Amino acid sequence: MSREDQRLTFPVMLKAHIIFYICLISVLPYAAQTEAASFDCSKASTPRDRLICKTPALSELDSQLGRIYETRRALLSSDGRELLKTSQVSWLRFVYTVCAVTGNAKIADGDRAAACIQGHYYDRLTQLNEVGRRFGPFLLNRVDLYSAKPAPDESGEIAGFYTRHIAYLQIDSATTAPAIEWNHRQKLSINEAGFSDSNDDGESDSDDESSYSLNFVNDRVLSLSKLRSSYTHGAPHGMSGTKVETIVLPEFRALTAEDIFGTNTHALPALLTLFRKAYLAEGWPSAGSIAMEMQRVVDKVVIDPKRWQLTEEGLQVPFSPYEVGCYVCSPPPVTVPWSDLKPLLGANAVVP
Repeated sequence: MSREDQRLTFPVMLKAHIIFYICLISVLPYAAQTEAASFDCSKASTPRDRLICKTPALSELDSQLGRIYETRRALLSSDGRELLKTSQVSWLRFVYTVCAVTGNAKIADGDRAAACIQGHYYDRLTQLNEVGRRFGPFLLNRVDLYSAKPAPDESGEIAGFYTRHIAYLQIDSATTAPAIEWNHRQKLSINEAGFSDSNDDGESDSDDESSYSLNFVNDRVLSLSKLRSSYTHGAPHGMSGTKVETIVLPEFRALTAEDIFGTNTHALPALLTLFRKAYLAEGWPSAGSIAMEMQRVVDKVVIDPKRWQLTEEGLQVPFSPYEVGCYVCSPPPVTVPWSDLKPLLGANAVVP
């Protein structure tokens, strides 16, 4: 199939999978498995659609995905809906490729195909739950782009494929200069990393991801952790890194210590003490003189607001592998709860 044919085919797939309730109303009442899917199972024409219809767990997930997609889509502007559609088409193309029910030696039976589809459905449900979340006066939209091509080995994330996943946030229908600039930066960060939504080049021999986690958002602040990873098939291990971005409205500026702790001059030393206790409870650092050197590096990072990752539970400071000494020397992910930080918070803190 040519690339032009694919562009014409997959929007049709998308349409088939988002008919939802209109389609369900017309389904015969005696076909219980038909009512569960987001498309008319009596007209299922592909092995995958027939597998979804005859597998209750997949049929229910398909219906749930359809309902959430339609609900989130209704929240967005026309431009936002087009971005969401692009994401959904890209995701469907990816799942149809890596979870092929027939013609894929890596997934030779229905059970394995069903497990593959189910895992990607759960991932997509999580992604769609971020679409339409409110950030102050703005609505957020999530853009996901996928690609996959056959690989001659099984060492990658998905056996038998080279894969690529890109995800970034956008403010829907941005009109203010700061919001437009922020949208531009999110897309630019992908381009600067050399990522694209295509994995079709003949020399590609890796699995690449440039994505994010939305860890905290309210009317005043948004906190992301951005992940970039790459694994060359056959290599002993891959490479990955995490970067935190936390911004404050209305200026879309970077988070400062004052946004959390106000003018409390004792807050940073107290924060450092809390993180040291949390790390020690996790068995870090190890004994020896090198641990003291690493501890000084970690202490410097812990009190840097540019490294603070806000979560619903509390404050984190993530480290990338190899950032402090050897791989196993980097501090583990720990959270200092907001309840422990409450006595330190400023009167106008942007967090709970």
